[in-house]
Amino acid sequence: MKHALLFLSLLFSVAACGEEAVTPPPPPPEEGFQLTTLDDTYASGTYRVAETTIRFEVIVEAGGETVRISDLSGREIFRSEIHGDPKELAEKSPAADQWGMWHYGLRADMSTPMENQPEVMQWIGSQEAQLVASMWRELPGNYDYETGPLNGLFRYGVHLDEALAFDAQGLEDRQEVDCSCYGACGPGCFSVGSNWYCNKHDCCCRVYGGWACYSWCFVYPKCPASPCG
Repeated sequence: MKHALLFLSLLFSVAACGEEAVTPPPPPPEEGFQLTTLDDTYASGTYRVAETTIRFEVIVEAGGETVRISDLSGREIFRSEIHGDPKELAEKSPAADQWGMWHYGLRADMSTPMENQPEVMQWIGSQEAQLVASMWRELPGNYDYETGPLNGLFRYGVHLDEALAFDAQGLEDRQEVDCSCYGACGPGCFSVGSNWYCNKHDCCCRVYGGWACYSWCFVYPKCPASPCG
């Protein structure tokens, strides 16, 4: 009996030690936009709203740009790669090795409707995409986003925000139809400025429609002259 009690005591001790050895998951990042690293070529951090959190990473070097979004486990959800100067590539149709987008590890095929690409549709409908589409609003007034890696994060965020709005509603208001806010950065007539990117995006979306909005417009023929004249 004494041996049995000793054996049970040892079992409980081992079990208790095993429980203590389990490392608890790290606490979630703080609410809102958190910038972890920022220099001339690299930016990283997290963005959390309620229960949804994403990690972002932007690399700009040697004439190229990578925007990567992942979940808290480090699994890549979205990636965009531009090999060359984005502004220059926007003026032409780049070769396949100069531009690409990946959703959940699969490269998007711009020759195929997005409705036929489950990974693209999964991204468009995800809470993470909604988060990215709102993240760009955290940059103006808080950071220098007009150059460097934060510029890539800003452009993709506003790009996705406009694309989601366009895909859901088409042209959002009469001001867009009559061109009084053509080139404004942001869906509808919301604006934090107007630049080459916002003009390019508005032009492509209005001429080609929703799928062009999701493509950065880089893989379509050169965007025609503005429909606003």
